[in-house]
Amino acid sequence: MTTRRPRVLLIEDSATVAAVVRYSLEREGFGVVLAADGAQGLALARRERPDVVITDLELPGLGGLDLIDALRAEPETAGVAVLLMSADPEDEGQRHGADVYLVKPVEPRRLAVHVRGLVERRESGRAGAIAP
Repeated sequence: MTTRRPRVLLIEDSATVAAVVRYSLEREGFGVVLAADGAQGLALARRERPDVVITDLELPGLGGLDLIDALRAEPETAGVAVLLMSADPEDEGQRHGADVYLVKPVEPRRLAVHVRGLVERRESGRAGAIAP
């Protein structure tokens, strides 16, 4: 029996950050799809149906908060787990529909722990945010 790798959609406009996050998540057993901006990320979320979306708050075009609103508004993406990252420690991303909010820079293992928790919570059908 083959176990499906959990799928993560990473929406990050910094190629360097995206490469580091992708590498660390793939090492932890996740499949990762990349998008460089919010509009591309929304299109990929609709098509790929990821288990978790990781998005930056600041994105070109469609920003992270508008992206979350769009994901939550559509039936096919409304239930996806969302992890929002930002360099702004004052923002409260969970008020904007994110399941987890982390302040950058995020240590790769810590990020993987949060992603795994979101996947497990989704698989078990539990609701509610995971504490940062």
